[in-house]
Parts: sequence; C-alpha cells; structure tokens
Amino acid sequence: MRTRAGLKRLLRTALAAGLIAVRPVIAGTADNGTFRFLTLSLPDGSTNAEYVARLLTANADGPVVFTITGLAPGMDYDPASGFITGRPTVVGNYHVDITATDGINTVTQNNVPLKVNAAGGGGNAGATFNVNSLPNGTVGVAYSTILTVTNGVGPYTFGAVDLPPGITLNGRTGVLSGTPLTPGTFFCGLSVYDAGENNKVVKVVPLLVEPAAS
Repeated sequence: MRTRAGLKRLLRTALAAGLIAVRPVIAGTADNGTFRFLTLSLPDGSTNAEYVARLLTANADGPVVFTITGLAPGMDYDPASGFITGRPTVVGNYHVDITATDGINTVTQNNVPLKVNAAGGGGNAGATFNVNSLPNGTVGVAYSTILTVTNGVGPYTFGAVDLPPGITLNGRTGVLSGTPLTPGTFFCGLSVYDAGENNKVVKVVPLLVEPAAS
C-alpha cells in the first residue's frame, strides 16, 4: 500500500509541476473535525497533455470514496484514490460536481470550474501512455513489464514514483522489473519526457501485488 513518505513524494512532484491545485481552507474557518474537502479547485488542462490532479479531504471516519461528474471528454477518475487523470480532447469550460463519502458522512462540491485550453502548435500530438493499469505482480515472483507510448518525438526518458518495494524502472528503456516484496495496491506515478516538444507527461496507474502463494 502507499506509504506516507511515498504519498508525500508524489504530491511534491505533482505540486512542483503545477498538476495539483490544493487551496487551504479560508483563514478564520475553524477545523472542528468536520469531514470536508481540502481541494477546492482544479488546475487547467490542455488537449495536448496528460492531466493529473488529486482530490484531498480531511477528518474522514473511514475510507473515502469519490464520485465525479462533468469532467471533460477523455478524462476519468479513480473513486478510491481521488486521482483525476486522462488527456482532455475537447476545449471548453466545464463545471464538475464532486461528492465524497467516508461511509458515515457525505460532502459535495458543485460547479467546480475546470478549463481545458487548446493545444499548442508544432504538429506534435504529444506522447501518450498506452496503459491505464499495470500487470499484477506477486510477492517473491520475478516481475517485468515495459511502458510504451504513442505520438510524441523520441528518444523518451521515463520516470516513476511510488513503485512497489522491489520494483525499479529503467529510465531509458521504460522497463519495470524486479521482485515485489510487499503486497498491496500501489498507485504509481509514471512520467515520460518527450524530447521533441520538451513535454513531460504524467500519469497515475494502479499496480496490484498479490501475497505470496502459501
């Protein structure tokens, strides 16, 4: 499962790249333990780039499950992690409705603005990951898969954060390999640097590691 240190690394990476908009509660608002959203706005997207943002809440009494409607075409979300990802395909100003429940309490944000800008010129559609999830692994069993992309201009440079312990990435070839050490579902932050457009594409995908066979 995602460690606290791993989550901090992913959030720092996304925040530094301007991919996550986290706006604090307005000064003077008391934090009385009420279940609430911490993410109050969404960053702009572009039809020429992968999109990633994460919804955050505070004071949940259990696992949080998100429901989102109104995203731009080409975008999707993960109900368990709150990550919004994808590649927007249609320019426009969207109004997104977001609901979060912790099993006891439910909070809703309506008409959260999401702007999708037109892609930049240059004739390069930008690199796109050909993956929405990674193949399952098993503790103690050798693992190997390769990250592939379409479009863009190579050579590519790959990166990854929050991989399962025991799994590493070859940044030149895009090969993920190793022997998983810990079971759980890991939300891996993948990136690829497109040399042609100097464009770094980020995507978050799950990787399930099964326990070792008894």
